[in-house]
Amino acid sequence: MKEKTGIIVQWIVAIVVSFFFINIVAFPLYHSIGWINVAGAPTTSISEPNQIIVCSGEGYGINRMDANGYANPSTQLSKDGYVLAMGSSITKASQVMGGKNYVSILNRVLGGNENSLKVYNIGQDGATFSSMSKCFEAAVNEYVDAEAITMEFCILGVTEQDLENGFLSNGWNPKAIEHINLEKRQQLKFAIKRYFPLVSFVMESRLPKIDFTLDGAFGINNSYNVLDEQDNSTLADYETYFRNTLSFMREQYSQRIILVYIPAVELDNEGMYAVPKPEIELLLKIAPEYNIEVLDASEIFLEAYQKDYTFPLGYWNTHYGAGHMNKSGHQLIAEKLYEMLGE
Repeated sequence: MKEKTGIIVQWIVAIVVSFFFINIVAFPLYHSIGWINVAGAPTTSISEPNQIIVCSGEGYGINRMDANGYANPSTQLSKDGYVLAMGSSITKASQVMGGKNYVSILNRVLGGNENSLKVYNIGQDGATFSSMSKCFEAAVNEYVDAEAITMEFCILGVTEQDLENGFLSNGWNPKAIEHINLEKRQQLKFAIKRYFPLVSFVMESRLPKIDFTLDGAFGINNSYNVLDEQDNSTLADYETYFRNTLSFMREQYSQRIILVYIPAVELDNEGMYAVPKPEIELLLKIAPEYNIEVLDASEIFLEAYQKDYTFPLGYWNTHYGAGHMNKSGHQLIAEKLYEMLGE
């Protein structure tokens, strides 16, 4: 009996030691952090502040969240003005190393550094044009010294309710992020994410959910009722919604606004092309009427591919042409934004 008990104890010890060993090994490969939903803030959610996230499932990146829960080396903004970069997970850019995303590149070429940011990144997973426009009022009030705002998006995220009710801002709560109080249960969940990456990996069911198609890559759940891929509403419905949205954005902010559209791309026998999106094409067409500039990456990506077969999307550990922007894509966007901001 004692012998059997000893064997059981040895197995338990071996399992526990293996568990902790695997977690330690997993840290440089996968380190997830929590996110917090906030109302009346510049984004609908923030990442857990002052934490490091490691991504290796698509590309490889190590990035630090600042005290506000955004992907920046600090919260120290340039006193001479700065660019506010709104965007999706493409802008947050967890898939590339911190200094390789387009926001970091643009910050450097504009003369910024860690102690004086010329570009401030508030990109968040799952952000869409619709969700960001609803947060626009809060963003311009929170970052009043921004000399320009870029809004990167790849998905509209417009719902049937949006089209029926029209554009509605989320408003602004100046204390939204400052007054965040996490419940004990949420604190425990975040601690597990931070210190036990293996547990976090299993809890989030990463293995069966891995999907490197464009939509899944940006944190958009398949059940999210967006109309980008549907034909239930007419372009006239979209146009009304877009005009109300763009008009509101222009009323809130008199300086430069640049919409940055990152298209899905596909390959065929003739090469690479941007997947047509009639609703998004309509948005980009009417935006200049409200003195809102447009950076449509479709042509930029196509030119890069034709020049030297550069794939702006995808990684060596997924497949090229799909998913988030890689280093090449970030470089292309940074160069174009620098050119536009210098005009």
